Amino acid sequence: MSYCKLVPGQYKQISDVRRVINYIADIDKSHWLVGGGNGIINSEYIHSSPDFIAEQFLVVQEIKRCRGRRLYHAVVSFDTIIDEMSIVEIKNIAEKIIALYSQYQSVYALHENTWNPHLHIIFNNISLMNVKNLSYFFNIYDIKQCTEESIDFYKAKGKH
Repeated sequence: MSYCKLVPGQYKQISDVRRVINYIADIDKSHWLVGGGNGIINSEYIHSSPDFIAEQFLVVQEIKRCRGRRLYHAVVSFDTIIDEMSIVEIKNIAEKIIALYSQYQSVYALHENTWNPHLHIIFNNISLMNVKNLSYFFNIYDIKQCTEESIDFYKAKGKH
């Protein structure tokens, strides 16, 4: 079982992009340094170069003349099944989630500093491919369904 939520906030300022990416990249929150992304150079190094990653979001937003919301911030928490899953399987779940919106830049990081490990996932609201904002397509329930299907697949695989 998992819990998915969209972190409230409009994220309209340039400083919001930098602040949120630096927050999820905080090395003190991630023992295993699990991270990655899509449409970002060196996204697997989010913990060591969050400012570089934030700048890549901002470049796309500047080129496409972003007005309004700049990003979406989702959190996916796991129940006890996470204890049985390997880091690779958790990373696979994150990769499936970001594939839902593959035309948009994204980064993720696993936080392990609380009683329930959780993924933070950031999506740029501006498409890499066209002028469509993610606002027209983003649905937290799609992320929840993708996560649950991945966990169910993991459970079924373990029974054979």
